Amino acid sequence: KRVQMQHAHERNRLRKEALDRRDELDADIHENGSLRITELVIDQSAYLKASFLFLYLSYASEVETWLLGQEILDSGKKLCIPLINGPGQMEAREIKNLDTDIVPGPMGIPAPSEETNAIDPRLIDLVLAPGLLFDRFGARLGYGGGYYDRFLTHVRPKIEIWGLCFNEQISNRKLIRNEWDQPVTGLVTPSGFLKNEK
Repeated sequence: KRVQMQHAHERNRLRKEALDRRDELDADIHENGSLRITELVIDQSAYLKASFLFLYLSYASEVETWLLGQEILDSGKKLCIPLINGPGQMEAREIKNLDTDIVPGPMGIPAPSEETNAIDPRLIDLVLAPGLLFDRFGARLGYGGGYYDRFLTHVRPKIEIWGLCFNEQISNRKLIRNEWDQPVTGLVTPSGFLKNEK
């Protein structure tokens, strides 16, 4: 029990440090890094083969993804984004238009409108996930609500799940993982696409 408490305390400390670090990024680094990440995503073979993509729509200091969302729609692929529908619970909703299908959600996070259709997570071919901190072995530290960890148990096994992050969000040591944490399969950063190390 005490070890679990220590782990939780450590993870919260890492979250706060990572969020502060991301919030303090220079505007040029944020903008150029986000553009580079978009370019790298659309260049990957898993992206090119995917028909249905799950993407978060960025807010605050997250890697900017609205351009990527528009690119997905313009290329004829299907796009879905998360809808928070209860504590720790979210579902995928299909978005056809980034102007008309989006409303402000809880805490100002962009959310799909009520008119959008729920999507079976098993239809998703590629997940593009946010996070505060990642390591090179698949660990992802999110905001602490467990939304993605629960949701990712419903997608098909073996699909690609990529964390989008700035270089400053990669830990140089292995992060502590809980048994329910769902790993990412790779990271897309301004420096390149990084597959997990074994």
